[in-house]
Amino acid sequence: MEFELLIPLFAIVGGLSIPVFWFFYDSRNRASRDRVIEKAIESDLSIDEVRELFKDDNDKPSSPRKMPYRKGLILMGIGIGLLAARKAGYLPQASHDDPDGGMFGLVALFLGIGLFLSDFFNRKRFDHGDE
Repeated sequence: MEFELLIPLFAIVGGLSIPVFWFFYDSRNRASRDRVIEKAIESDLSIDEVRELFKDDNDKPSSPRKMPYRKGLILMGIGIGLLAARKAGYLPQASHDDPDGGMFGLVALFLGIGLFLSDFFNRKRFDHGDE
């Protein structure tokens, strides 16, 4: 068997096995939770008490973001760092005539600028705590 065939084979098998294991894990947790709910109802707990036992943390209202510009600034820093490393010669070039060598840095830089501007234009939402 050639080694070039093993990489896509492992990628396909691994990629298809993740949903199967997730479904198994999720169904096992749901079955366990359902058994606990049945036992709680059999022990004469009211529906409201059972709901209180299984209340998710996701039901809480979200707190306002403390640093709304953080993701944009981090991506801009990564983009500038990649561009500077490319210009200083720390990142390898495909060829001397390669105009697309700094694309990864530019993509990160412009994504960061977009996130920063989005947070800037939506700053009233952050001030009021609406996500």
